[in-house]
Amino acid sequence: MLKLYLDYGNNPTIDLSDKILSISNLTRRIESAKPGEAGVMVFDNVSLELPLSAFPNDEMSFENLDANPDYIFTIAVVIGGTEYKLFEGMLDKSTVEHTKAKTAKFDVLDKLSALKLLENEIMRNKFNVWDRITNSNIDYLYVKTYPLGSNTDPSGLNAELNVIAYDNGTPVDLNDLLFFEDEFIIDPDNSLNYSLVRTDSQFYLDGTYGVQGVKCIIYNYINLDKVIYRNNPWYYYEKFFGGHDILIHGDVFGQNGITAYDARKISYEIIKKKWPSSVISPKSNINEIPISMMYYQDTIDRLFDRDYWLQGLIEIFQSARMYFTFTVKNELVYRKQTTIQDGFDIDLNNYEALDYTLNYMWDKKVDQVQVNNINDAVNPSDTYGEYPTNLKYPARNILKRDIFLLDESESTAAIAQEYYNFYSVRRKHLKLKLKLNAVTAGLELADRVRWDNDNWFVIGLDFDLINMKVDLELVEI
Repeated sequence: MLKLYLDYGNNPTIDLSDKILSISNLTRRIESAKPGEAGVMVFDNVSLELPLSAFPNDEMSFENLDANPDYIFTIAVVIGGTEYKLFEGMLDKSTVEHTKAKTAKFDVLDKLSALKLLENEIMRNKFNVWDRITNSNIDYLYVKTYPLGSNTDPSGLNAELNVIAYDNGTPVDLNDLLFFEDEFIIDPDNSLNYSLVRTDSQFYLDGTYGVQGVKCIIYNYINLDKVIYRNNPWYYYEKFFGGHDILIHGDVFGQNGITAYDARKISYEIIKKKWPSSVISPKSNINEIPISMMYYQDTIDRLFDRDYWLQGLIEIFQSARMYFTFTVKNELVYRKQTTIQDGFDIDLNNYEALDYTLNYMWDKKVDQVQVNNINDAVNPSDTYGEYPTNLKYPARNILKRDIFLLDESESTAAIAQEYYNFYSVRRKHLKLKLKLNAVTAGLELADRVRWDNDNWFVIGLDFDLINMKVDLELVEI
């Protein structure tokens, strides 16, 4: 039996189960560059049609669509008297159509795809540095950056930023901290070259004039030697996600500062922004996923500040070689690609196939793998690896990947070999149709299953809720 529920705001749940005129299959897939590779797991849009009269408070009228909060639809099936939730998602209000037959047609986005609806959500606010200066007699600031020495900062990407205040041309003490970690400073010339503060602002005694100034460490060195008058704004961006912690800390030039961002915390905060009432529980034995400041700053500028939040997560987790999803149980699942190789989670041997097709996953075997480490948060000197090395003949089918190294034990050479071991052999590819039952209703992408006495990895799911069947797309492991 198929069940459909609607929730919005603090209103009672509306049971629409007996009103469904049509419903598309629930199709789940992995957003990745190549079959079998890690990525973000999402559903395709679910399309529904119901009579307009099915909605007791005229919820599908265009006036109420604008006025009401987000509509949350839940799809479940009842098997053997037990209800199993298969899908929870958000109405894409832009897809609603009214027909001559007095019906409403619309699409529902799954929990991750609903991030596309985060349009015009402000990820960070811009403020004027002058608003932090309490001495109204200060009329201009002298700002200068100094590159850190090669022994202190081999990367050459960091600088010390010093600020001295002036009152009518005379240096005076500056007693206000101006910048804090995880804030972005905009170049005073108002270019888009942001500088990420690595540590809290601190006071220092200027040796030339004997007054107290402010200094901090900035990331992405920019050469500044400039006077900024009070009537000229100097902007900074506040911390991301309302100041919630997305950081990994460590020693930064003798102080406690930001060494990397944590992709786990970032994904949590992004999802909470669209699903604030969800009680989210991570499902992983991975404590943190460090991504470099350079990579994250680039991702912010290109994606997160331009409403491409889902695409930002896809890029991060593909590069991190991890499977990531947000389940109907409100679990954030993180799984390393390398953990799928051995064993199985669910035994399907006892279930008869309604149909199946079996072939090889790809025709051309990979001759060589080349990987670039784009995450300087871990092993920054290990930038490139390939496997096999010293080929006698030029490789004809090369797999190239930009990746993150996630901990000190990893290397680009070893990861290149992992990719090669997987893609240099022909693996069986199985499309399997089974009845929808208590076990198959609980299947998730990235599950490892056993069928026909072989181990397989689930890379696609398609639930036919009308005929109570499920199509599995599996890769041999």
